[in-house]
Amino acid sequence: WPMEFQNPEWYRRKGEIRNWDSFPEARDGDFCSLKELDTSNREVLKALIDVYKYWIAVSDIDGYRLDAVKHLEDSSTAIFCSAIREYAQKIGKKNFFLFGEIIGDDRFIDQYIARNARIPETNERFPSLDAALDFPLWGILEGIIKGFINPAELRARYERFKELYSDHGQAGQYFVTFVDNHDQIGRSPRGRFLHNNPFNKQAVLAIGYLLTSSGIPCVYYGTEQGFDGGGDHDKYIRECMFGGKWGAFNTTGHHFFNAENPIYKEISLIAKIRHEEPALRYGRQYFREISGNGIDFGFPLDGRCTLAYSRVLDDTEILIAMNLDTNPRNDFITADANLTPAGKEMVNLLKPESKVIVNKAIGRHIINAPFDPHEIAIFKLRVD
Repeated sequence: WPMEFQNPEWYRRKGEIRNWDSFPEARDGDFCSLKELDTSNREVLKALIDVYKYWIAVSDIDGYRLDAVKHLEDSSTAIFCSAIREYAQKIGKKNFFLFGEIIGDDRFIDQYIARNARIPETNERFPSLDAALDFPLWGILEGIIKGFINPAELRARYERFKELYSDHGQAGQYFVTFVDNHDQIGRSPRGRFLHNNPFNKQAVLAIGYLLTSSGIPCVYYGTEQGFDGGGDHDKYIRECMFGGKWGAFNTTGHHFFNAENPIYKEISLIAKIRHEEPALRYGRQYFREISGNGIDFGFPLDGRCTLAYSRVLDDTEILIAMNLDTNPRNDFITADANLTPAGKEMVNLLKPESKVIVNKAIGRHIINAPFDPHEIAIFKLRVD
């Protein structure tokens, strides 16, 4: 331990947390065997800030993920973030990224992001985290992609953005979205997205959703290689990728990164399209009604459906459609009547040879497209 951190007065010394939902116990107690620093002590907080400044300077780091943020005072988090952000700007890092792991619902997470945190007993406020891991989305996305949860829950999740943020199109910048994670609080046994799942293409749908929806997508290593670990311990979802000395399921010494893996190749193509299309990074998101007959439209009623949504930026609409069913589908999908004119042609950016005509029907503009089981399509107006 560094000399400064050997001072017992720098620790809270309240004992180990027993009730993780009890405040202030969950904030002030020891995190299992990890001793809780007293970050309300400004000397302690300054020392931590200096440590993390050092690592930015030495290793050219571009961002930090702050673990277990809810076990710190709001004000300490804000002061830490402000100090690190200012240091990064001073040395030329204008977009240093600070995001946190905050397990809770949208309103709980909102306390830590996109706001100024007040310093106790003062009128000072400091900007806190840039973003947080999107645990509310994680809690439902897997079930929706696999057809176990009604997609209405996904729509409801984004509706809540309108209550919390004045510009719901910008809300995505505050959330780091993911589908696999090393921390799976509340899940027992733990398991990756593909654990006990024979449908590998569902992994493409899940990551495809992250790459084409609102938010900052994060791919947990191994998902793109089809890792499918699961069990009663974290080690089963922390498999080796590059042949280390330890690994679950006899992975010791083996190399598992394969650039020819079909999941990896499909995700790479979607990521390339995201890079080329600003609407997929910055656009507003709207879920689209579908129809099996081109007459009766509505949002999906169950998980055996085509999930469709648009990203809209300025005068551009990109329409994403996913067949969540194990069977082929042929659906009519609503498009934006103002941005996507009838008679024009839309191209599937994932399969440029696949084109559909925009038609007008019952007061709306629609496309009709066939989908293979677990297929994703990304449609954009063809440029003449």
